[in-house]
Amino acid sequence: MSNGQQVQGGLGPQGTGQPPNLQASSGSQQAETAKRLVRLSRILALLGAVVWIPGGCTAFILLRDVPAVAVAVAILGFLTLVAGAVVGQVGRGMQGRVV
Repeated sequence: MSNGQQVQGGLGPQGTGQPPNLQASSGSQQAETAKRLVRLSRILALLGAVVWIPGGCTAFILLRDVPAVAVAVAILGFLTLVAGAVVGQVGRGMQGRVV
């Protein structure tokens, strides 16, 4: 003990406190979560783009008497698009490929 060696007592690599087999499964679980987040971001981005431009224009054409509905639809689409971008960045960050 006095020569600089440390006893890890069953700790995994880097002294994380988890056995090595649990670390491997949590790493693959994190990779799967990152994939799901990136997939969700693509869905949100496409949905947001469809609701933002065509949805806002369609709502304005169909409901000319109530332009607030068209504005609300456009804002909802834009916010969905932004949420997709944020979720995508989180997923890509978990994968280690931040842009």
